[in-house]
Amino acid sequence: MFTEIKIITWLGLFAIYFIFDILYVRYVLSVSKLNAFQAANIGALMYLLTGIGIVQFVDNFLNIIPIIIGSWFGTFLAIKFESYKNKKKKDKKI
Repeated sequence: MFTEIKIITWLGLFAIYFIFDILYVRYVLSVSKLNAFQAANIGALMYLLTGIGIVQFVDNFLNIIPIIIGSWFGTFLAIKFESYKNKKKKDKKI
């Protein structure tokens, strides 16, 4: 039995988990810098986004596909951006 794929839902889930993983990178950086207020706010927002994804995944198991893809791209681009920022800072110091 196949379930219906809704492109709007998939695009939304991709965007939500793309943002989620960017937030996760920011969360880890905030925790490592002991910035409690920023880490707490980001953590709360991440749980909200996680809840949306869980509800959609329970509704249709195929919704895991855009979640995985959005998560991969969000993490990849967030890390690349942080790496670029750190390299730029390092170059300025020289």
